[in-house]
Amino acid sequence: MDIQDEFQLTALIWAAHKGHNEVVSTLLANNASVHKQDKDGTTALMFAAENGHYAVVSTLIESSADANIENSKGETALTLADDGIHEDIIYLLKQNYITKPKPSV
Repeated sequence: MDIQDEFQLTALIWAAHKGHNEVVSTLLANNASVHKQDKDGTTALMFAAENGHYAVVSTLIESSADANIENSKGETALTLADDGIHEDIIYLLKQNYITKPKPSV
């Protein structure tokens, strides 16, 4: 399920990047990892946030995607959404990661 191509992209990352929420949901239901990163450290959540795919971002958050992961440039899903001016996604990320602290492990 988490096979990576030459750029270390998984099917989940590709589906999130393109905004295919039904595919994302199916992959997650079949145990795809929400934490896999590509060669630059970018996650499915980051791609979805950057490209304005609200439904995908919501699905990934419900599946415990970590919005605090940084890629090799120090960017997070929130900073990438902000770069793309996706206010609805910025609000969603802030509601789920800033106002609701993650439980300590």
